[in-house]
Amino acid sequence: MARTGAHPGDSKAVIRARARSLILVVPLITFELAALSGPPTRAGQFALGVALSVAAIILSSALTMAVGIVLGARVLWLNIGIGPRLSRRVVGDHVRVVRLLPIAVGGVVLPRRRAALVWRAFTGSYFVLLIALTAVAASLLPAWSALTMAVIIAVFSILMATNRDPSSGRMIISRLLIAPKRHTDPGMARPDRSSAAVAAIDAQFGDFPQAEAALIRLRAEPDAALSVALLTVELLAARGEYDKALRVPFPEPDPADAPRLTDALSAMNSARSAKLMLLAAERDPQLAAKALSMAGAHLRSVAASGMAAQSDRTGRALSALANGDARTAAKMNRVCLARARTPLALADALCTQARIEAVRGRAKKAAKRLDEAARLAPWYPRVMTVRQIVGAETATIMQQQPLPALAGTDTAHVFSEPWSVTGPTPEES
Repeated sequence: MARTGAHPGDSKAVIRARARSLILVVPLITFELAALSGPPTRAGQFALGVALSVAAIILSSALTMAVGIVLGARVLWLNIGIGPRLSRRVVGDHVRVVRLLPIAVGGVVLPRRRAALVWRAFTGSYFVLLIALTAVAASLLPAWSALTMAVIIAVFSILMATNRDPSSGRMIISRLLIAPKRHTDPGMARPDRSSAAVAAIDAQFGDFPQAEAALIRLRAEPDAALSVALLTVELLAARGEYDKALRVPFPEPDPADAPRLTDALSAMNSARSAKLMLLAAERDPQLAAKALSMAGAHLRSVAASGMAAQSDRTGRALSALANGDARTAAKMNRVCLARARTPLALADALCTQARIEAVRGRAKKAAKRLDEAARLAPWYPRVMTVRQIVGAETATIMQQQPLPALAGTDTAHVFSEPWSVTGPTPEES
């Protein structure tokens, strides 16, 4: 098969991300070699240090989840245990994953209000707990075990702290230590953006009335045009109305925004546009030629961005699949599935995986993926679309509920030419 998944500039972003990890891992590897080349007691102390480092990471994650709950944050994703996954399902307002060995608890939370304060307290508590647990354990351990824990936790903490937030482009450590501002991190600094983020999660869980009520409130707020646009797109995409989602008008970028923020928003918008175009073409094959061309322009724009490594890979996976490159499609979709934390994101990744399995001639695996997608998001129309494409019968009954017109949608901005919504594509501008 031809390899079509790569885009100019993509390798640079990947190389930078890998180089950062390798530079930090080198001291750990050097230390490991020094420990294992010594006497047996040193090797034993090294092994003990590694085991306790893993235990400290697991325990700090569990304690941090408790902190998030105490702070009133909503649990989106709850992971119980380690090892092979036994189940993954929606329980109430969160996704719960149960694994073979129930010795760990972790997850993802979303602040319901006071986003900056709650997020910084939640994230900060993780690092504080991790360092505190390491310090206590190291004080009671033999020298090599203590040193092993110190090196491992230091490398792990630096890798975590230097990750970049995809919505703002800021490093985690910067978001933690430096107060957010409107033009550097509006997702935390602006109440309308944090309200839109909460409502977008409601939409991704299929709670459309709740999300639409939030949208109506946002429309009444001054200077909330971008929040309104982002939430409208999320609602329409969750309902499978991809063409309408592509036609939602977005405000012009604010010239006062920090360069990192501008780059992050541009990459996020292009990745989303590419995904929506290819999902629209998935439903209507007559749109495929134009969708592939325009999505390719957006994907090249993402690849050239400094936020390429953090961007959604769904468009990349669908583009590769449409061009007959199942290998690249599977590689990109593995990232999507690993990052997915809501029913909608999981259903999208599972639907894409079903198409990949069908291309590879694995009809039973394709049907299995669609069954799980239907259980997680029975309201999502794409599951039925992909079932028809791959010819698989699903054992799960889909919810056939009529979707009313989205209140407040401004049809004056719907152009006759598909996808000519927000101006030219990246290559034309």
